[in-house]
Amino acid sequence: MYGGRKYTVIGLVVCLVHLSLADMALSANITTTLNPTLAKQQVDQFGVGAKVKVELVSGKKLKGSIQSVDEGAFLVASSKAGPSTRVDYDQVAQLKLAKVTYKAKGQPDAVEAKRVATGLGVGHHIMVKTTEGDLAASAG
Repeated sequence: MYGGRKYTVIGLVVCLVHLSLADMALSANITTTLNPTLAKQQVDQFGVGAKVKVELVSGKKLKGSIQSVDEGAFLVASSKAGPSTRVDYDQVAQLKLAKVTYKAKGQPDAVEAKRVATGLGVGHHIMVKTTEGDLAASAG
């Protein structure tokens, strides 16, 4: 009787492990959509000219700069010579800046600095070095 219980317990443990691994594999394949309102807010904050990486619900990935913005979609001009791609907000799975660093060359560009700060979001550590060489840090 003791041997039967042992094999039953081993069998149950193997089944539970198998089910949890299968569940993790299924959840990894599910692509969630970014809330269309949130996607539009991000595009508006980044603004025209921002270099972005976009992952669509279909799994397709785009990289380029935001060319224009309207109520239902935005245009991404590819960094390659291809045509611009219209992206509907409800098709965006992930949207982020292609580069989240900024270094002024010559005259500082306030729009680009704001874009990078917005792309980092709240709660990220940033460091700012002024033209005088002073260093300021923030844990935002």
